[in-house]
Formats: sequence, structure tokens, C-alpha cells
Amino acid sequence: MTLVHGLDGGERWGVFETLVFVAWSDDHLAATEVASARAVAEELDLAGEPGAADARLRRGRRALADLDLESRSDAARSIVYATAFWMALADGVEHPAERATLRMLRLRLGLDEVRAALLEASARVVSASGDSAGPRVTYRALLGAVSDLVRADGGPFGRAREV
Repeated sequence: MTLVHGLDGGERWGVFETLVFVAWSDDHLAATEVASARAVAEELDLAGEPGAADARLRRGRRALADLDLESRSDAARSIVYATAFWMALADGVEHPAERATLRMLRLRLGLDEVRAALLEASARVVSASGDSAGPRVTYRALLGAVSDLVRADGGPFGRAREV
């Protein structure tokens, strides 16, 4: 079971809205980004409102200030950032606008550079290894990797053990 199962509906939609924000940051929505966004919507179980995810995706990006990010748990913020970075890789091009967007997002989420780098590395690994598996399987692997990082003892994700 991944951490996504512990997110409420609002947090799941928050992950998706952030994904939309990143997908549109280069002012272009590639077919691979649409497929990836749909896979995320399925994996986050956002199908309760038929067509809602596609409508939000097609609407374009909202202002970063409109996204509720600060009130999220550490786990949710990690999922948001990893998902956003994974989306930036979906079209195979790391656009400078996407990098700038991710930098702003990292700051808004309050993630330090080490944590962000670990999440980015996880997204890169699953993206590189999952091309033939399809976006849903790849995204599920990303959620598993983020869950493992968040649950790890010690380091930037886990709680240090008391002695």
C-alpha cells in the first residue's frame, strides 16, 4: 500500500492540480503529458466525477498562488513534488520553464534541496525504466518509491530513532 491511500480527496485533487500546473508550464500540452495525467487521475481514483480530470487538464494552468500547498502533510508534499517532476519528464524534454516552475514549487512546498533531489532521482529512475510499461504502471512505481523514501528510518524522510 502506498502513501496515496492515506490522502483525502482534496489532497488527491491537489496532486492533480499541481501536475496540471507543471504540464502547462511550457505553454504546450503534449500527447504523452495527457496520457500521463490520465494515468495519474486513475491511480489517484479521481474517476468519481467523469471527465473532471480531463476538464481540469484542458482548462490550463492556474496561478501557483491558487494551489493549496502549505497545509499538506510531509508525505503529501513529497507526492506532489515527485508527481510534478515526473510530469515534467513525460514529454521527454526538460524545458527551462518547467525547471523554473519546479524550483518555485519546491520552495512553496518547503522541501530542502536534498529531499527534492531524492524525489527527482526517483522520478527519473521510474521514468527511464518504465517507457514500455505505460504511464499508469510507471506512476504506480513512483508512488511506491516515494512511499519507501517517506517511510525510511533516519535521513531526510524518516524520524531518527530515539536511543
